Amino acid sequence: LAHGHQYRPEKAGDWWRGQTFGRQPVADAQILITGHYHHFRAQQLGNGRLHIQAPTLDNGSDWYTMRSGEVSTAGLLVFSVGPDGWDDLRIL
Repeated sequence: LAHGHQYRPEKAGDWWRGQTFGRQPVADAQILITGHYHHFRAQQLGNGRLHIQAPTLDNGSDWYTMRSGEVSTAGLLVFSVGPDGWDDLRIL
C-alpha cells in the first residue's frame, strides 16, 4: 500500500521496481494499491504483479478539476485476495 504521490501516474511500475533495488518492504508485494490519483486504473506488471490505483472516495477537488479539466467519479474499490490471487474486483 502506497499513497501514490511518489511518482507520476504512468510511472508506478518504475517506482515499484526501484523499491526492489532499495530492498524496501513493498518490493516483495504481489499487489500494489495506491490512491493519490483520482481515477481507477489497474495494470498487470512483470511476473504476475498487479498495480491497482483506487478511485477517489469523494468527488475530487476544485484544484484537480482546474488542473486537469476532469471531474472525478467517486467510488470505493473492493476486492478479495486468496491463495489463488485476487478476485471479485468492484467499485461501489
